[in-house]
Amino acid sequence: MSVQLQQKFQYSNIKSFSNQGDYNFYGIIYDATFPSQEDASTYICNMKIVDPEVNLLANSADFNDQIINVVVKSHSVDALPFVHRIGDIIRVHRGVYVNYLTV
Repeated sequence: MSVQLQQKFQYSNIKSFSNQGDYNFYGIIYDATFPSQEDASTYICNMKIVDPEVNLLANSADFNDQIINVVVKSHSVDALPFVHRIGDIIRVHRGVYVNYLTV
């Protein structure tokens, strides 16, 4: 099954995101909140993700520039990711990248 996924999706490095749009990527969870209720029908989970290729020891000064915030919303709390440990790996398909600094 994983061979089929690799052929179906093309993955990008987080640090290569430049244009707003949809991306498929892997990331290491650096920080996360538990799923919570945002309003009557929406649940939300916030995570800070870092690219797996970032080397903290070699690039400690640029580390904060390599972190992106991922916000996952759903009508069901069961559909949200539940982060067990910092350092878990997450795979995102069709994630929408928006750079709020340039909007």
